[in-house]
Amino acid sequence: MNKLEILEKLSHLDLDRDKYIVIGGAALVLRNIVENTQDIDLATSHAYYDKVDWPTKMGHFGLEIKCEDCFEIGYNLYFENEYEVIDGYKVININRILEEKIALKRKKDEKVIQLLRDMIDNSKKEYCMIEIAFSDEDELNAVVDMLLDKRLVSGCQVVNSNSKWRWNGEIEKSLEYLLFVKTEKSLISKIYEVVKKIHSYECFEFAVFDMSSCNHDYLRWIDRETV
Repeated sequence: MNKLEILEKLSHLDLDRDKYIVIGGAALVLRNIVENTQDIDLATSHAYYDKVDWPTKMGHFGLEIKCEDCFEIGYNLYFENEYEVIDGYKVININRILEEKIALKRKKDEKVIQLLRDMIDNSKKEYCMIEIAFSDEDELNAVVDMLLDKRLVSGCQVVNSNSKWRWNGEIEKSLEYLLFVKTEKSLISKIYEVVKKIHSYECFEFAVFDMSSCNHDYLRWIDRETV
């Protein structure tokens, strides 16, 4: 099942969505970490579990669970306050998913475990996009080449702009080149020093925007390609 199929199944589930948390492979899919899963694992409190009228069976570690269609529900992995709400459903946090995968000791989970560890490491880092305006194309190219050579940014994009601005009481206008770079926040000051050495404007634009993404491969790319 992909994400849309999981959400469709959950929408028809005859359980109180405030009483359970999505765990396991379905949690990974809802977080856009993997694309598909075979079933939907849920965790709930022992009290609510006793009210669920589904057939029982033995799950991992010899623990009882209840099953219905593609759903499995248990109470041993229920952590009441360790979730985020995604598309209206409580989804277990990444740290708990990692703990569960490690405890299962399955060969097939090794790649996911490493992916989760990388995500947790990346979550401690802060990323940003910086916008810088140039009127001189040679200066622009010199800055781009230096930033990439020094691995201060992972990528650059340039957009032509018909710009107008106020300067010393007058309205100025010019064709400008807007440079957008992606990087880690820890590198901002080094990037600024590179631009300052090359840029001919007395007061140049250097706007910093916080950046995040649900595409964790994209953040890992920024991390991998910068110093």
